[in-house]
Amino acid sequence: MLSYYELKRHILSESAKKKIPVGGEFELTGKCNLQCKMCFVQDERISPLSTEQWKKIFDDAYKHGLVYALLTGGEVLTRSDFLELYNYLYDLGVRITVYTNGTLITEKIAQAFQMRPPEMVGITLYGSNNQIYEQVTGNNNGFTLVNRGIDILQKYKINLFVRTIPIKPIMEDLDNIIAYVKQKKLPMQYSLYVGPSRVKSGSEYGERLNPKQLLEYEKKMIDTIGRANNREFRYSTNGFTCIALKSAYFITAQGRMQPCAMLIHPSKSVVSNDFFEVWNELSKLIDKINGCRSCSVCKYNTHCVQCPAKLYLEGGFTKCSKYLHDIAKLRKANI
Repeated sequence: MLSYYELKRHILSESAKKKIPVGGEFELTGKCNLQCKMCFVQDERISPLSTEQWKKIFDDAYKHGLVYALLTGGEVLTRSDFLELYNYLYDLGVRITVYTNGTLITEKIAQAFQMRPPEMVGITLYGSNNQIYEQVTGNNNGFTLVNRGIDILQKYKINLFVRTIPIKPIMEDLDNIIAYVKQKKLPMQYSLYVGPSRVKSGSEYGERLNPKQLLEYEKKMIDTIGRANNREFRYSTNGFTCIALKSAYFITAQGRMQPCAMLIHPSKSVVSNDFFEVWNELSKLIDKINGCRSCSVCKYNTHCVQCPAKLYLEGGFTKCSKYLHDIAKLRKANI
């Protein structure tokens, strides 16, 4: 018998083959109470969509197949109407995951989650103490707030996991972060890529790890929680082996549909256009994007963390990224 998450992956994968939009990620706001230098939406000063505009988007998404939703930001809990939007979407019958930085979680939020349980709450962990949090996020009380938020969610038995990212301050604190996660008995996830802002593709980001440091980071994570594997859909004619614009999409804080959080092309507003027409148009456009030929035949391909979104951020869909290539070469020799 399939587990719930195996069934979810199966539904997303099978829906991708038929272009049914069952998965939606909704960036409710571009605003955040932290000031992380590596945030890929930090350059955007966005006037948020209204409560009613988001409800209309949810209605349209549900009408056309939405089953699984991710609510993200910015920081979703900076919206005063967050619970109104969360409850509205939940009552449509949609399974919801919430991404938050964890600093604004209150008893009220946890009690609401207890009444309408999210599939999962994901908290990004930027360090094991306030000093690291100040260095990474600009908030000198950040860890204290996050630790409190985690305690509140655990008190109400809300499904919870933490995730972290490969940047230099976190790498220097990684052993302490892992010890904290183990002490709290928290599930943990990790990523292997940090890119520039999605509106500044091709730019450099000084805090991300170099390939050798990233390999060390990954080895520590594998020793702790195992290998990360997010590839759920593999069929492709142009390099898009993920479910972006196949069974899933990302709606920005301006109300634009795009493939995923990192990739802004192709995109189109669902506020001023019909939702399903936008979905059909974009899903056809993404199939026409030329992929990277050298990546498709590269001997390091199976060890590479590249995808079209990462290639775009590193300089273009059709160009091999030296940074990603060097990572793949090291991973093949050592992982």
